[in-house]
Amino acid sequence: MNKEIEKVLGKFSYGIYLLTCRYEDTDYGMIISWVTQVSYDPPLVLASVKKTRRVLPYIEKAKYFSLQVLENTQAEILDRFKVPSLEERFTGLSYQILDTGVPVLTNVLAYVECKLVDVLGPGDHALLVGEIVSGECIKDTGVPLTCRDLGKVYLGKY
Repeated sequence: MNKEIEKVLGKFSYGIYLLTCRYEDTDYGMIISWVTQVSYDPPLVLASVKKTRRVLPYIEKAKYFSLQVLENTQAEILDRFKVPSLEERFTGLSYQILDTGVPVLTNVLAYVECKLVDVLGPGDHALLVGEIVSGECIKDTGVPLTCRDLGKVYLGKY
């Protein structure tokens, strides 16, 4: 990628989210920042996941996933989802299992539960289109965690 374009993309603002799913009684989760709403009716969101991420095949098999909005005071949760073992990422965390089987942390700001309706692959990231089947604003106050809080922006290199 051109260095100037990379510099411009580094100025984009992104939230930091937790994407989770459950497949065959195992909970999976990963950190994600490229997320956006793409439709009002039906309510659709788009989540971009690097094709080499180990969680991606489980999301595709599970057919349901959640996007959880973390609070700007919850950056330490991110370390939990960087551990090498996918199966251990939820150990010691308080979470609930929704009707579709999707795990959601109990102390996040908000979440949406999505049915995977399409996976597009135009580049090095898979674009997951999810139709929102439920959601909840758990806390009415609080500021969402963003890349600015972490002092870095994910540009897709790793």
